[in-house]
Amino acid sequence: MPPEDDIEQLRKQLNRLYRRVRSEMPDVEGIPPTALEILLAVARAKSSIRPGQLGAELHMTSPNVASTLRNLEALGLVTRRQDLNDGRKSYVDLTPDGKSVVADFRDNKPAWLREAIANTLTEREKQTLLKAGPLMRRLADYGMGRRSY
Repeated sequence: MPPEDDIEQLRKQLNRLYRRVRSEMPDVEGIPPTALEILLAVARAKSSIRPGQLGAELHMTSPNVASTLRNLEALGLVTRRQDLNDGRKSYVDLTPDGKSVVADFRDNKPAWLREAIANTLTEREKQTLLKAGPLMRRLADYGMGRRSY
């Protein structure tokens, strides 16, 4: 187990990178970053997704997901529909306008991270970073079954 100081240093480094990546995201007029993250998560799902699944994936509380979905619905970017078998459950889908916003974002987002990697890391460092991706995913997923969002 790494010393506590090393873990704290890693936490700070990851937070700094996260903040920078978020700051490099292009603005989408009228859509806050959190709402854009939800739109992108719905698009990644490839089919209808439940709000609880969005919360778990994005590490958001249920009230925050619900509030953001209401705003996105009011903008005409998502629709919510009740589960026919269980009225307590609902599903979220992108509207055509929501799909358009996602497509525009993906077409116009800057390649800051790709450019930063290409211009600052050696080939060996690039390979090390890419190999660390699955490790970071496993850390992000750790204990998710025990958390309630």
